[in-house]
Amino acid sequence: NRYKVNFEFLEKILIDHATWLSNIDNYQAGTNHGVFESRALLYLGFTFDNKDYIDIAKERTLLEINHLFTKEAITTENSFTYQRINKDLFLDIAFILKCKKDKMSKQLMQLIFDAEDFMGYTIKPNGYSSSFGDTIMASFIDNKYLNKDSALAWACTLGKKGKIEPYKLRFYPESGYFIGREFW
Repeated sequence: NRYKVNFEFLEKILIDHATWLSNIDNYQAGTNHGVFESRALLYLGFTFDNKDYIDIAKERTLLEINHLFTKEAITTENSFTYQRINKDLFLDIAFILKCKKDKMSKQLMQLIFDAEDFMGYTIKPNGYSSSFGDTIMASFIDNKYLNKDSALAWACTLGKKGKIEPYKLRFYPESGYFIGREFW
């Protein structure tokens, strides 16, 4: 076999990477990059059964929630694209924690449900994101969503799943959004 895997070397690289990620000096706090780092550290912590890595990743994840989302579960990065990216990052972390039967997954799931509620209002009737800030005009038709009965599920499947929200107008005062929806 021309591609032999040196598992000892691979393990050393991964542990070196986890050690680097766990160092506070390398942590990019207050950004979605910090969440990417926390997710990687969490994966590595569970892979190597290292409680220190897991605890650091969980602590940072909680800090990032409070920095990246308002109390209304809307990203502070002023972009529907970042709402999707951040929601999906926390969804991945929630799934990891849920698989490991960690209680923190419930807190993340609630954040995701709330974030998805807002996202359902931002998607146009054709399944594409509204143009706002540095949002990329992207299709949400294949977007992953947690709440199968949400407005986001309805918007992503063009009405085949989910439910139509009863509100045509939504105001999110803390986040500064007022959204008017038509064609539910």
